[in-house]
Amino acid sequence: MESFFWALLLVGYTGNKHSVTIPGVKYVIDPGLVKVRSYSPDSGIESLIVVKTSKAQALQRSGRAGREGPGKCYRLYPESRFEGLDDSTVPEIKRCNLSNVILQLSALGVDDIIGFDFLEKPDRMAVIRSLELLYLLGALTDEKKLSDPIGTQMARLPLEPNDSKALILASQFDCLEEMLIVSRTVIKSFSSPEGDHLTLVNVYHASIEFLEKNKTENGNEKAEKNLRKWCKDNYINNRSCS
Repeated sequence: MESFFWALLLVGYTGNKHSVTIPGVKYVIDPGLVKVRSYSPDSGIESLIVVKTSKAQALQRSGRAGREGPGKCYRLYPESRFEGLDDSTVPEIKRCNLSNVILQLSALGVDDIIGFDFLEKPDRMAVIRSLELLYLLGALTDEKKLSDPIGTQMARLPLEPNDSKALILASQFDCLEEMLIVSRTVIKSFSSPEGDHLTLVNVYHASIEFLEKNKTENGNEKAEKNLRKWCKDNYINNRSCS
């Protein structure tokens, strides 16, 4: 039976950056969908949405099959739909919050963000909204230059601008240690010394265990509601657990 073993990889809705090559995989199932980050400049909300895959992504997925020998990729959509897909994926810079990108450019001395020659030009409104956010956070001056010390401190922290400003304010209000302790305690409950992948596995198992226990005690509808609260309490994106 071992020689007849099917190592089945369900690519599902995950994006290419989360795909991994697993030894022994011979068959790949491609549903033709992918989850991508999408930012709306109008609402200022970043979401994880499901969209059609691109031809480039579909070809990369098929390449996962049989990396060590013969393999097959089964696409759950007709060839005509494949021909209608976009050739390549929309670059992330065109669909994400640009606040951190602009903050880093400002730290490098780039003052004309609107006229900056990006390799892939992002949406103008997304750039404007990010500039407005950085201005409101005090990272930029009225002349759109990096402020000192707030902007300089924020640019040094490997965090999103909202989070870096929160840490800076926590220090000013003499509660930095408390904020760091809360974050570290939540992460430690799931973290694995063997790496981020096993940490994510721990999060997944913990969410499933919580959900199943609640279904038994409270029913499906209330269990789903309780899971959303559990995710919020543990700083987890609820959609990632769905």
